[in-house]
Amino acid sequence: MYSLTKTKAKACDKTPKKDPASAKKLRQYRRRSQKHILNTRLSKTKKSFPKNSDWKPDALGFVPGIKEINFGPTFAVEDLHLDAIATADPAFCERITTISLGARQSHEDIAITDDAVTRLVAACPNLITLRLDAAIRLTGSCLPSILQSCNSLTTLAITGNNKNIGNLADEHIEALCTNPNLRGLAPKLKSFDVRLATANRDELATSSLLTVLTAMEGRKGKLEVIFQHPTSSWEQTFKNGEVKQEVKRMQMDAFIEALEYAQFDAAEDSDDSMDSEMSAMIHAAF
Repeated sequence: MYSLTKTKAKACDKTPKKDPASAKKLRQYRRRSQKHILNTRLSKTKKSFPKNSDWKPDALGFVPGIKEINFGPTFAVEDLHLDAIATADPAFCERITTISLGARQSHEDIAITDDAVTRLVAACPNLITLRLDAAIRLTGSCLPSILQSCNSLTTLAITGNNKNIGNLADEHIEALCTNPNLRGLAPKLKSFDVRLATANRDELATSSLLTVLTAMEGRKGKLEVIFQHPTSSWEQTFKNGEVKQEVKRMQMDAFIEALEYAQFDAAEDSDDSMDSEMSAMIHAAF
């Protein structure tokens, strides 16, 4: 009687063993499902234009849910492209939180003007990220308009590229420090990238302005300014009125920027889902 009960108990305790191959397939299926969901979400909120032939301005105001507009590094962005966004459906413009164009590591110049940027930010007041890389014609006269229009802005970039330096004037950076009407604007601004953007050959003069800017009340402890003078191969990061070198961060930035450049090259022969997947990989690296 005892041995029979014990045998039954052992039989009840036995559970079917999991097949390792089946468990692996299940994990792969879950990963594919999660990736598909992520790509679907990204494709609904992001619109990319890898090259000029992909440009379809008539459809901008009719794309529901779009929050990000990204131009590829080889897309020759001009004022007419920014004006097409600025004159789109107002409800569409108010949803836009990210606009990025150009690439600092490319040799492609972006021929946009301060006036066009001013019109753009006036139409898109909810921008959080605005990257104007390789925009070598910008002088910075658009900076007051950017800060006045985009109260939620956290990331701003006006840079040159590896071929040509920009024309960002120190007087417009100085206005951010001295003009009392500009000091409290865009209080959430955390990153200001001006690498290869300054036209001033006096490196110390620009550095002094950036030191003052990051030490100001309301900016101190929040704002970081990344600066690379055109005559130097090194970069500086200004924060709290001080200069600090961040070699690891610069290496990561270079990797991310190169990956973004490759993303748009690959996108020329791929669909939006592949573009979204690559974008997710890029942002996951941070």
